[in-house]
Amino acid sequence: MNIEIEAHVARMNKPKMDAPCNHCGWCCLTETCALGKLFTPEGETCTQLVKQDGKYYCKLASTASYAAFLHIGEGCNAITVEEKLEMLLAV
Repeated sequence: MNIEIEAHVARMNKPKMDAPCNHCGWCCLTETCALGKLFTPEGETCTQLVKQDGKYYCKLASTASYAAFLHIGEGCNAITVEEKLEMLLAV
């Protein structure tokens, strides 16, 4: 997997903040969460991230307590620089 290409494609498909998740993978491809870091060597793409039928899924999400910690099912919670700027300028 070429992480730069995958992250670019994911960014192009990423939904707006708080919109329903479309499993683009942008959040996990650009930053490994605290739970993922427990299972992933430093500097590598999260080992808990899997791609299936063109969509990304977190292996940890199958455990209810992990899913709650990761806010699975609550919509997109990954923010891009552009979205952050939009929020700041809207004030």
